Amino acid sequence: MNRDFVEPIFGSLRPNIGLLNGLDKVFVYRLFLFVGGFSYLFFGGLYIVYEIKDPMPIIQRILGSFFFLFPLLTSFFSSYLEKNIDDVIYFVTILAFTHLVYMAYISNYAFNYSLSIIIVLVIINLILGNNLRLKIINIYFYILITISVVITKTLLYSLFYLFVLLFLGLGSYLVSRFKSKIRRKYKKLFLDSPIGLVEASSEGQILRINQEMLDILKINFHEDPRECNIFQLLEINPKECDNGERVIEVNGDRIWIKFRINQLKTSPLNKNKYIISCLDISERKEAEKQQNFLHSILRHDLKNKIQILEGYHDLLMEKGLNEKTKNYLKKSEKVIEEITGLIKKVKTLKKATKKEETKAIEVGEIIGKSVKERKPQANEKNIEITQEKIDCKIKGGKLLKELFNNLIENAIKHSKCKKIKISSKTKNEKCIITIEDDGKGIPDKLKQKVFRRSFKHGETSETGLGLYIVREIARAYGGKVKVKDSKLGGARFDVYLKKA
Repeated sequence: MNRDFVEPIFGSLRPNIGLLNGLDKVFVYRLFLFVGGFSYLFFGGLYIVYEIKDPMPIIQRILGSFFFLFPLLTSFFSSYLEKNIDDVIYFVTILAFTHLVYMAYISNYAFNYSLSIIIVLVIINLILGNNLRLKIINIYFYILITISVVITKTLLYSLFYLFVLLFLGLGSYLVSRFKSKIRRKYKKLFLDSPIGLVEASSEGQILRINQEMLDILKINFHEDPRECNIFQLLEINPKECDNGERVIEVNGDRIWIKFRINQLKTSPLNKNKYIISCLDISERKEAEKQQNFLHSILRHDLKNKIQILEGYHDLLMEKGLNEKTKNYLKKSEKVIEEITGLIKKVKTLKKATKKEETKAIEVGEIIGKSVKERKPQANEKNIEITQEKIDCKIKGGKLLKELFNNLIENAIKHSKCKKIKISSKTKNEKCIITIEDDGKGIPDKLKQKVFRRSFKHGETSETGLGLYIVREIARAYGGKVKVKDSKLGGARFDVYLKKA
């Protein structure tokens, strides 16, 4: 379905009808006719009851009432009105205003009629959409009023009245024009949005729809979206759920969608309406399915194979092998450890990309556990790890320990240091944990690259995932990581985490 079809759909379902856009226009139209017709009879009755001379002949009063009440009655028996409500509103407006000018003319432009003309003209400009039809209507009204007022009044009065009318009429027209430009801007945003958008009635009838939503729902050129119920198509109930993800069936195909429902309530006269946004996330869900499958192979199948390999490796080490063969086996043992570490890191990375419930955590205790776990590894290289007292609660979850494990392990493996120092401070509702060493440091040109997923540098680099995982975990908890030069001579990592 091309844009040439979408534009008329947008225009016919929610045309540029000014302030009436937020209302049930059929209801407002009927209310207007009822008030107009009833007022003729009501005021005629008052004149009779209080024996006041009626300025309008009884025949004209009855015809005036009939002029309003007849189209009101016919509107209940014809489907033409709802399909062409805007054309009907413009047509009735012209007839009603012409009748008002006629009444002013036969009353010699009495004050009440003169004032009514000005008020009604301003209201017409503010309510009807600013388009060519409104411009033509304004010109027609002004010519009609000019002729009638010049005939009935003095030149001075006519000039003054026409000036006031022009000033207020033109002012209200310009206000309407400004609002119309804003509406056209938002209409364009609606139509061109890369997200599927639809406006629906409280019953689910489509009032307007953009191209992206038509593509998601696979509505073809021969279908009229107005005949579809969006709640049924998306299998949603706005009273039960206002956002989420679900599988729906479209033309026999099952697709995943992510949706959000926003209720509109623009005035007391307006029925509830909904704006529904929708994304086709089928490709993402398929990618997640494939990713989960690969992770399953990595975590279970590959891990099981490594355990078998380790078993054979241990059996070989128990045999009477020469030193050269034993050295080869030790190297293979190191490779097995690296593969096991890689599997663990991939598992951690997958967890970091998922939303996790956070809670208040004593970060000092978490760091203490990480230091205790890495102590044997540090002792092998004669590295001293010192931890200052850290008295700070932060918002975090289970992956915090992995974050600090990776930072400490990174310093032990790659920095060639003799000392690792861990400290903390607070600043602007943030707890800043600093892990620094006295090793070789990180060159300035590499400082921003070390957090990349595939970054490798130096002889001891392995997977390049360690610091990338650190950054992703910090981001998952609303924090960040910065790398600097340490006063100790090596590298310094500052981890910013939200205080609880």
